[in-house]
Amino acid sequence: MSCGSTTCSHSASLQIGIGRPSAVHVPSPLAWMQILKRKHDRWRQRRALLDLDDRLLADIGITREQAEREACKPFWH
Repeated sequence: MSCGSTTCSHSASLQIGIGRPSAVHVPSPLAWMQILKRKHDRWRQRRALLDLDDRLLADIGITREQAEREACKPFWH
């Protein structure tokens, strides 16, 4: 099987579209892992805001209330 095939395990993504000119883009497993890592990193950084004291929050230009709102955002946002 050539690597140009949509069923190749080494492809970056699969294109799914039955009889339609515009196909749906489905990320590869590696792309999903990268997306999940970015989301987890963002979530971890938001939670770390809660550990900063008010002086450090002021240094980065946010209030305690803003830090708490940011830290409470869901994992996927």
